[in-house]
Amino acid sequence: MRAGLISGLGAVGETELGFFVRATGTYVTRTFLGEHEIGSLTGNFSELDGQPFPHCHAVIAGEDFAAHTGHLFRGVVTVTCEVQVVTDPEVLRRVRRPDLGFNPLDLEA
Repeated sequence: MRAGLISGLGAVGETELGFFVRATGTYVTRTFLGEHEIGSLTGNFSELDGQPFPHCHAVIAGEDFAAHTGHLFRGVVTVTCEVQVVTDPEVLRRVRRPDLGFNPLDLEA
């Protein structure tokens, strides 16, 4: 797969989410333990340096219904995770931008 969109829902245990701090170009990460529902999983697949590059965000919530959201670095599926992937025959490409601290989509490709 060279380009596509992803969406999903389900349940996860240990989950690592990140928040991008633009001023430093780094992520603050937090790991959530215990059962959480995935209220939303959304993202895309592109290429960076010719390799697949997934970029996903998730909203998770526990029994207290408090929602946490961020860049999805890792999630361990516990019950189920129903994911839909819509592919595109074209290629979404990313470009390396160390000055930004992340690799944005190349909109001119």
